[in-house]
Amino acid sequence: MRITRRCRRYADSDNESVYQCHPRKICVISVTSIYYPCFFFKSVVKYDCMKVILLKDVPGTGKKGDIKEVADGFARNFLLKQNLGKPATQEALSEIKAQEEKHRRDMERELKDSQLAASRLDGREIVIKAKASDGGVLYSAVGANQLAEEIKKQVGVEVAPKQIILNRGIKEFGDKNILVKFPHGLEANLRVIVSKQ
Repeated sequence: MRITRRCRRYADSDNESVYQCHPRKICVISVTSIYYPCFFFKSVVKYDCMKVILLKDVPGTGKKGDIKEVADGFARNFLLKQNLGKPATQEALSEIKAQEEKHRRDMERELKDSQLAASRLDGREIVIKAKASDGGVLYSAVGANQLAEEIKKQVGVEVAPKQIILNRGIKEFGDKNILVKFPHGLEANLRVIVSKQ
């Protein structure tokens, strides 16, 4: 609501002023505020506002986790009702800080674990025994699942099959260089040797 000359000023104090600019609308202007210059008054007009923590991305307002100061009505009638935000109380802010600290510690631990695993695996050789036909074609192709099992068994490093970059299963004897990816952009090169059982 914009304060104009038609607005009726009801009360005034050090902390707030009250205007009525519409028969059914009253504007309470307080020190907890968003500031807007008034074109018809020399003073600065201040509207009630609320600090909220966004629970989801809100176009034009902010991203999930942001702490924003928005108009009180927008917060109560839209953000809170749609479960897009919650009041930024001291308890909620402390909870966010604790979550961020836990996330930071988890990321540091994951980085150290990934660095250790990649260094232990890089340059190693894995030997897999397999049966094949007289033509040298394996009866069963060596895939990412089997490689992950052999890596854990022979090197002692646990990796998920999806971390192993393998376009297709290995179907013949010989050696093949395999790339294993880890979090934080880390990689390890592994040599796989498939020999006759």
